[in-house]
Amino acid sequence: MNLGRTPLVLHLLIKRAASSVHVFALQICTLRDVPSFSHSDQSHLHRHKPNTDFIAMSLKERWNVKEEARTFTSKDMDTLQRSDQRQKQLRETVKLARRFTKEERSALEIESMEAFGDFWQAAMGGKITFDANHEHGVGRVSKRANSLSASAYFFLQDMSPMVEIVKNLGAPYGNMAIGTICFVFAVSKNRVRMEEQINSTFLSIQDRLPSIRMYQHVYNEKNELQTLLQSKIVDAYDGFISFCIAALEFYAVPSYRRILWALKGTSRLEEKAARVQKSIVDMRLACEDLLNQNVNIVKTRLEEVRNQNIELQNDRDFNNLETIRGLLRIEAFSPEALLTQFRTHQSNLAAEFRSGSLSSDMTPRERLGMVRNDTEYKEWLDSQRSGMFILSGQNCFIGATHCWVSPVALDLIEKFVWEPQTDSNPDPCVFYLFGHRDTDETCSEVLSLLIFELLSMNKEALRHGQEFCELWAELRSYAQLAQSRDAPQYEVQQGPYKVALRAIDLFGPNRTIWIVLDRVDKCRLAPGQRGSQHRGGRMLLQTMVHLVEQAVPRVKVLAVVNRADWHVEDQVDELGQQREESVMIQTFHE
Repeated sequence: MNLGRTPLVLHLLIKRAASSVHVFALQICTLRDVPSFSHSDQSHLHRHKPNTDFIAMSLKERWNVKEEARTFTSKDMDTLQRSDQRQKQLRETVKLARRFTKEERSALEIESMEAFGDFWQAAMGGKITFDANHEHGVGRVSKRANSLSASAYFFLQDMSPMVEIVKNLGAPYGNMAIGTICFVFAVSKNRVRMEEQINSTFLSIQDRLPSIRMYQHVYNEKNELQTLLQSKIVDAYDGFISFCIAALEFYAVPSYRRILWALKGTSRLEEKAARVQKSIVDMRLACEDLLNQNVNIVKTRLEEVRNQNIELQNDRDFNNLETIRGLLRIEAFSPEALLTQFRTHQSNLAAEFRSGSLSSDMTPRERLGMVRNDTEYKEWLDSQRSGMFILSGQNCFIGATHCWVSPVALDLIEKFVWEPQTDSNPDPCVFYLFGHRDTDETCSEVLSLLIFELLSMNKEALRHGQEFCELWAELRSYAQLAQSRDAPQYEVQQGPYKVALRAIDLFGPNRTIWIVLDRVDKCRLAPGQRGSQHRGGRMLLQTMVHLVEQAVPRVKVLAVVNRADWHVEDQVDELGQQREESVMIQTFHE
C-alpha cells in the first residue's frame, strides 16, 4: 500500500458522490418526519421559506415529541473508553518527551474548530517565516504550507460532525479527539517527510468520508439499521484515532528504525491507515442503507397522507353537494340510478320502434342514420361555437308513446357519459329524460337537477373560496325566492337560470358543456298546470338559449321535441335568441 498517492479520478468521483448524498439525504431525511401541513402552515412556509432546522423544530414543538436520551451500545461505549485511554496515555507521553515543542504540546488542548483555526493560523505563519530563512524563496514555502493548512482545515471540518456525534451519544468520551488530530497536524508541519505522508493519507481518508452531517438529521429513531450505523461511526472514529497515534509513534522514532520496519513488509501505520479507510467505506454504505430506508418511509407516509387528504376532501365535497341538494330541493340520486333510467329508456325506444315505418321501406336504423347524417346536424356537432339544435320528430303513429328521433339524443349521451373517454379531462355532459318521474316535471325542477349534475362533475370548483361563495349566494337567494309566497313568479323562474349560469361558468373557458334534453314537449311551467305544457317547454328552451349566449364556456344543447305534441318550429321566434345562429331546428318525419 502506498500512503503517498491517492488516485485523482477516484478522489473526484467520491467527493462528488459524497456531495450529492449530502444534499439529497438532507432534503429527504428532513421530510421524513413531516406527515402533513395545514393550510395556514403551508402559506406560512411559502411566505417565509424557512430552513429545515426550523421545520423540524416547529414540528417537534407541535407534536410534543419527547426525545429519548440516546446513547451508543455498551460494546461501542467500551470501544470509546479504550480510545480515550489511549489518548490520555498519548498526552502523558508527550508531556515527558523532549522532542515535542511547546507549540505542538499546546495543540492537545484544542477542543473546537474555532480554537483550531486560531492555533493553525498562528502556527503556519511562523512556519513560513522560519522555512523562508532556510530555503530558497518564500513563494514555494508559502505554497506548500498553505496546501497543508487548507488540507488540515477542510479535513477537520469534514471530521467534526463524526466527532460531535461521538461526543453527543458517547458522553463523556470524544472530547480529546480534536486535540489529538490537531497535534498530528502540528507535529507533521515541522517534519517534511511526515507532512507529505500524513497529508496524502488524510486526503485519502477524506475522499472516503460520507457527508456525516446528514446523519444528525436521521438518527431520530432507534432501530437495527440506526444501531448498525452508530457502530460503524464508532469503528471509524476509533480507527482514525488509532491511526493518528500510530502515525505519531511511527515518525517519533529514529529514521533507521522506520527503514527496518519498511524492510519487514507492511508497517503498522499502513495497517492502521487501511483499517480506517475500510471502516469509513463501511460507514458510507451504512449511511446509504439508512438513506434508502428513510426514502421508503417518506414514500409510505406521503402516500398515507395523500390518501387521508383525498378521503377528507371527498367527505367535504359530499357535504357541500348535500347542502346544495337541500337548497335545490331535489331528491338524492346516484350515477347507478341514472344509468338504469337511461338503459330503460333506451330499451323502451328500441321496443316501440323495432318494426319498420308504413310510409318508408327503410329500417329503423337506416331512418336514424338519415338524422345523424343530416348536414345541419353534423355542422352543429362539429361547430366550435355555442348553439342549440332542436330535433323535431314526427311519428308515423300519432298514438306513439315516444319520439322516433330520441335515439339520436341517446347516442350523444352514450358517447359522452357512458363510453370510456381517452381524454383525461373530457367535456362534461348532463341530460334529462322526461317521462321517468312520478311528479310534474317543471322547468325549475329540471334546471335544478341539471345544476346538481354539473356541480357533481366539477367538485374542484367548489373548493375555491370566492367562486363557491358567489355560487352559494345565488343558491340561497333562489331558495328564499322559491319558499316565498309573495315573490314574483318571474323572479322565481329566473332563479334557477342564474344558478345554472354560475355552475356552467365554474368550468371556465376552453371547455364544451353538453346538455341533452329528451322530450321537452313534456315540460310544465308549474305543478298541476296540465294545459300549459308548451309554456313550460318554451321556458326551458328560453333558458337554454340564454345559457348558450351568455355562458363563458362553449355550451351545446340538443333538445328533442315530439312534433305531434308541440310544433316547436312555429314558436322558434319566441325563444329569445339574440343571434340567429344560436338556435337551429330541423323537423324529421318517420
